[in-house]
Amino acid sequence: MPTVRLGLLTLPLAGLLLTWATIATSAFFDFSGARLAPEEVARASTSVGYFLSQFVGYVVGLTLLSVGVFALTLYLSEFRRERWTLLAMVLSILGIGLLLSYYGLRTYALPVLGKAYLDGVQNAVVLANTILLDGLTRSVLYLAFLLYSAGFILFGFGVWSSRALPKWAGVLLALHAPLFTAHLPNLFSVLGALLLLVGGGWITFAILRRPPARGASTESEWRASTQTRSSIRRTGTE
Repeated sequence: MPTVRLGLLTLPLAGLLLTWATIATSAFFDFSGARLAPEEVARASTSVGYFLSQFVGYVVGLTLLSVGVFALTLYLSEFRRERWTLLAMVLSILGIGLLLSYYGLRTYALPVLGKAYLDGVQNAVVLANTILLDGLTRSVLYLAFLLYSAGFILFGFGVWSSRALPKWAGVLLALHAPLFTAHLPNLFSVLGALLLLVGGGWITFAILRRPPARGASTESEWRASTQTRSSIRRTGTE
């Protein structure tokens, strides 16, 4: 149980990193505008700030979020049926995996294509837009939206009905998913990441402030059962 409690710290940490990434993307690295010159896009995509915002913010943030999902699954399995928490975990992890494939492409491919454009490959920026905006990539993002949203909505219901965690933290956790992954303006992604930060932090704080009574009760029950068995054996021998 202490390991699970420590693992839950990755929920607000992931929310913090994703919030930073979405703010940086919307403020400095939004390449969707038609007025941006190809050279401007190329120079921005090859900057250190762009790589750090994508790698640390999205790749590391989503990886930590998967750890938080595992920890939350283990914790909620003490209060709800395991099949529902398992389903929520599977859907969420699948959604996170698809998002990682997309943001990994943005993290590693765009700097290379931007450098190629600056080196004289004129169609490199056009190729980047083709890769990130073609039908297959959009299909992956839509599937990620469905899986990620369904998984965290189930987690939200689990938190709400657990009677051991703040109910409205579960609402925030459920609401963040469609806002963060939907094909909407960047402001909604920022809002979704903020909801993950607040909701995940609220859940983690509520768990950490409680003593690990489960382990203590389990140990006391084990000791009581051991004493009972010993007394029975003594009575039988007598």
